[in-house]
Amino acid sequence: MHASSMAPVHAGFHVLGAGSVGLLFAHHLRQATHPVTLLFRDMRAVERLRSCGGTVTLERSFRGKREVLATDAAAEPVHAAPGTEPQGEIGALVVATKSADVVRAVRGVAHRLTPASHLVLLQNGVLAVYQELWREVLAPLVPSGRAPRVIIGSNTHGAYLAAHPPFTVVHAGEGACTFAEVDASLPCLTDPGHARMWQQEPSPVLRALLALSELHATAAPSHELLTRQLHTKLAVNCAINPLTALLGCLNGNLIAHSHTRDIMRSVCAELFALYGPQLSQSTDELYDTVFKVAQATAQNKSSMFQDIRNARITEVEYLSGYVCSQARSMQVAVPVNETLYNAIKAKERMAADSAHATRS
Repeated sequence: MHASSMAPVHAGFHVLGAGSVGLLFAHHLRQATHPVTLLFRDMRAVERLRSCGGTVTLERSFRGKREVLATDAAAEPVHAAPGTEPQGEIGALVVATKSADVVRAVRGVAHRLTPASHLVLLQNGVLAVYQELWREVLAPLVPSGRAPRVIIGSNTHGAYLAAHPPFTVVHAGEGACTFAEVDASLPCLTDPGHARMWQQEPSPVLRALLALSELHATAAPSHELLTRQLHTKLAVNCAINPLTALLGCLNGNLIAHSHTRDIMRSVCAELFALYGPQLSQSTDELYDTVFKVAQATAQNKSSMFQDIRNARITEVEYLSGYVCSQARSMQVAVPVNETLYNAIKAKERMAADSAHATRS
């Protein structure tokens, strides 16, 4: 727990991960007048953003109209030679990298974090991501009270990067965001001990996130409802993302065909068998939620689809892979999730082999 007398460090937001989610949040935070700095591993990316005046562009293509909005952001490298770039304390770090990159990304800026710093985790597979981050980064810091604070974000907006101009994100599907601060001394997000955090006043960082009205940001009312929402989001991602990646289609295409609807319903049935008490929904209600998300983000290209198309490692280990791991430990059969997981892993390998052959 954190001493209430500790002065907050927050003085703007740093964003790790300049993909669609990172740029979406960078734009809206900057639009809300918060200083925003994008962090890049590659100095060339820093220079590209600086050369275009720090412009982050948002294209909004729903509600029956198209809007193009621009904001400005600063840029810094994650690693810099001493004295060449600002390396002060980070008060609020939005971690919008892919799930597999979270530990490495946070380690890269760990020297700039303090017990008053806030990590904001936005990954699809945040249940698995938090466990890994706690084990690899937070656990050694907890006994001495040096662990940063952690805010969990659940985001259902659909977005993807535009090919041009650079640093442009297309907001293709309207969703919502839910935020809650959790107890960084606990290793698992389902631990009921997190409930004590709901007895505290929200920090300035959490209040700033909750004020993002354009993203329909709200506070999770309780720890029980947060875990329910995270398990529901896990089900949504397990039902939609692997199928779009395997079929090379938009989210909305899945609900247009009975075969894909049947697969999504089977995924929901398996998730209900595994997480029934945490979901507080029947299989039909869970499928209805998945259907509505696919409908609301019909024009969106899922992150897994984009990763496969660009021969990148996907987040399937933190979604279907996490479900399969949990199912094995609980001795629950999840054959459809296992099939989707194995198919995505095979697709990853084939895409990597094809890219390697092309380079050779």
